[in-house]
Amino acid sequence: MGLLLLFRFACTCAGILLGLLSRSEEAAGQLGAASFVLPLLSNAYIPTGNLPGRLRTLAEWNPISAVTTALRDLFGNAPVPEGAAWPVAHPVAGSPAWSLALTAVFLPLAVRRYARPE
Repeated sequence: MGLLLLFRFACTCAGILLGLLSRSEEAAGQLGAASFVLPLLSNAYIPTGNLPGRLRTLAEWNPISAVTTALRDLFGNAPVPEGAAWPVAHPVAGSPAWSLALTAVFLPLAVRRYARPE
């Protein structure tokens, strides 16, 4: 549960920044639909082993892939794939690393944007 909460916090920080950067409420409302494609470019639905080169690299370096693989590993549902990129090959370390990196980038930017007078 801790991995999911940490990743959700990182995604919330990114969402807050994107919402603050939006010009209108309508534009901010469309951001949810734009983020729909991110899970589709991960290993949440299909294994990445059979994907072509660049698409496989993109899917394996997707933070959602690291979180998905970590949860599968911790719940004992599937082995970690061999020959995968580092975040997927080491998912229990990769998913918190992704979450902390995303938080370290987006949280200060969101706070700075919020505090900026307009």
